Amino acid sequence: MSDDYSPNVTEVIDSYEAFFLAPPPETLPFRLKAEAANDLAIVVYLPEDPEATTLLGTAGLSAFAVGDGFRAEIAMEVKASVDPAVRRELADAIVTLAAAPLKTGRPFVMNQTLGNVRLPLFDKLGFAMLVDWDPTYGFVLPKLPEPVTLLRLVPLFESEAAYIEAQPDGRRGYLDLVNMGMEPEDHEREPVA
Repeated sequence: MSDDYSPNVTEVIDSYEAFFLAPPPETLPFRLKAEAANDLAIVVYLPEDPEATTLLGTAGLSAFAVGDGFRAEIAMEVKASVDPAVRRELADAIVTLAAAPLKTGRPFVMNQTLGNVRLPLFDKLGFAMLVDWDPTYGFVLPKLPEPVTLLRLVPLFESEAAYIEAQPDGRRGYLDLVNMGMEPEDHEREPVA
């Protein structure tokens, strides 16, 4: 592990390693504050199977007040292996989105839909949702001193975001879309609602 990361980033990277039973093959450093150490990173897990998904997740975001009453990291999956240049663009987009509460002063809430989202590869989808990594049972990253949830960044079509927002429970709306066949990691998919 690089000495250029703050202790919180290192703890979260170690937590990903405990969850995935392997260190991340790639870690991209970011700086949210002007300090000597990088206070955020994006961990990247590449698929062993070409049909599996690439995972990109924040490490260190939970040290900042980005969740309304909860500490969180944000991750997303992308269908298949992703070219290094596109991975970097996705990481930049995730960090920009993740830092929004620090700029606006409005923390994320669970099951929140977001507009004006720009994610490389997901150009047709201008919306997204933040949902618990395990929306049925809940998810907490392992081996951290305090509970930290992992929010799944789900790219959405406008019609899918409208469907979720029309439901009394956003989590239920997300699960409905998955049951209708939505594959959030597929950037080539068509809308299901």
